[in-house]
Amino acid sequence: MNTKVLLVDDEPEILSSTSLMLRKSNYTVLTSTTIESAQQTILNEKPDVIVTDLKFHGREKDGLD
Repeated sequence: MNTKVLLVDDEPEILSSTSLMLRKSNYTVLTSTTIESAQQTILNEKPDVIVTDLKFHGREKDGLD
């Protein structure tokens, strides 16, 4: 079973490049562009690791919320 990694970032370019790198290293990669969708993904998919952006543009919440 591959390690499941959730990437959370509001910049699609960062998600794309980071996803590609992790997939090449045989990780299963999940992505979310919002904090709310990340919360749902965490509940539904139970990732092993979460990598998040700390600053979301135009948001009061940050990646630690």
